[in-house]
Amino acid sequence: MDRQTQMVAELDGSVMKCIRDQNGNHVIQKCIECVPGDRIKFVTSAFYGQVVALSTHPYGCRVIQVKNYSLFTF
Repeated sequence: MDRQTQMVAELDGSVMKCIRDQNGNHVIQKCIECVPGDRIKFVTSAFYGQVVALSTHPYGCRVIQVKNYSLFTF
């Protein structure tokens, strides 16, 4: 396991806390942007079922926006 994957794996179990945090949401955004999707499945699965609530949250909306952008970027 490379260092990037190890660092991201430390977020497992704290994703929602980070998404709702003023600084932590930036960390989650960068994970979505920079880490291959197969290594961060736990990140996206953490907010399934909560997309509407996060979309209206001041910090959560940023994470949802970045995730949506990453899905539709070719």
